[in-house]
Amino acid sequence: MVSCRILLAVAIFMTVGCGGEETYQLAAVTGTVKFPDGSVPKGDIATVRFIPQGIEKKGAFDPNPASGAIQPDGSFQLTTGSEIGAIVGTHKVVITIIPKYPADPKLSPPVVHPSFSEVGTTPLQVEVKPGANSIPIEVKKP
Repeated sequence: MVSCRILLAVAIFMTVGCGGEETYQLAAVTGTVKFPDGSVPKGDIATVRFIPQGIEKKGAFDPNPASGAIQPDGSFQLTTGSEIGAIVGTHKVVITIIPKYPADPKLSPPVVHPSFSEVGTTPLQVEVKPGANSIPIEVKKP
């Protein structure tokens, strides 16, 4: 009788699991990063990050930012972890461009205005919608 209870408990646990994980809806995001004159900011390291804003936590998981490398032509494609896309919703956009790896990072002048490099100061905010998104991003020079 005890073994039947144990089997029943195991069967219920396997059916219910540990509460089921909720996931965020992702949408494909591509775009370009350019200066107002149409030129592309260049650097040895060039990334764009979309930081979720006002998106509710699901279970134990915070909404992860999406990121992508800015290509030599200014184009990018975002991924969130190993998944293609960004979480649907509002995001602050942070641009990081480092021209070279100097011995002293303070010797390397910024490529884009420093306000674009921090989530607290970036003026860039975008909405990722369900489906495919093509988002042009314009940044200013320092």
